[in-house]
Amino acid sequence: MSNDIMDIDKWKNDLPFLKDVWKRIDDFDKAVEKDENYNQRLLICDLIIKLSNGDKEKHNDVCMKLLRNLGHHSKDDKFLRHTPERCNNLNNWIYYSMKKHIIPENIITGCFDDYNAFMRGIVTDPRCSYYSYDTDYIEPIKIIKLRNFQDNINIIESTMKNKTEPNYSLCQKYICECVNIYKSMFKAHCSHVIPTNNIKLKKTCDVLKAFNGSYSAFLYNKEQHRNQGQEQL
Repeated sequence: MSNDIMDIDKWKNDLPFLKDVWKRIDDFDKAVEKDENYNQRLLICDLIIKLSNGDKEKHNDVCMKLLRNLGHHSKDDKFLRHTPERCNNLNNWIYYSMKKHIIPENIITGCFDDYNAFMRGIVTDPRCSYYSYDTDYIEPIKIIKLRNFQDNINIIESTMKNKTEPNYSLCQKYICECVNIYKSMFKAHCSHVIPTNNIKLKKTCDVLKAFNGSYSAFLYNKEQHRNQGQEQL
C-alpha cells in the first residue's frame, strides 16, 4: 500500500503493543446493527448523502458507522464521555475509511454538522471534532503516527522498561521511526519562523512540538531509556 495511505493491517503487525488502538479502530468499523435508532440514522445519512451529491450505495455504510460512533443518536449518554484519545482514534478510522472507500469529505463534515447541532441543542460543547488531515496538516500519515505515539506514551514506556518484553524490539524500532519522522519534518517545515497566516504549517508544527514534549518527558529524560539507546531530539 502507498506510503500516503494508512495500512492498518501492516500497522497491526508492526505495532502489536498498540493492540488496544487496533481494537478500537476495529470496533469503529463493525457493521451497524439495527437498533432502535437505526432508522433515524438512516434518514439522516440519506439527507447528508443527497446534499453532498454522494452515492448512497457506496457511501451509506461509512456514514451510518460514523453516526453510530459519534453516539449522539443512541439510547445512552456515552457520547458525552468522548476522551481525546478516543476522538483521535475515531479520526484515524475516518481518515482510513475515506481513503479506502473514496468517501467525499463533505459526507464526513455532514455527520459532524449533525453531531454539533445535536450538542448545541442540549447546550453542551462537542466532545470530539473532525480533523481534516489533508487540509490541516503537512504529511498527514506521519502526523497520525506521531499522535498515536503521544496517545500511547504510557504503553510505550511500559514496553521499554524490560528488554525481555516480547515487543521490546518492535517498540524500539517504532520509537526510532517516530524520532526520524520528527527530525525530518522539523527540519523541513518548522526550523524557521512560521508565518502567522499559514495555518496548515502552524498546526503541523504544533503536533511536532507536542511530540517533542512527550518524547523528552517520558522517554529521553529517564535514565533507563537513555541507557537503552534512546536519542535526544
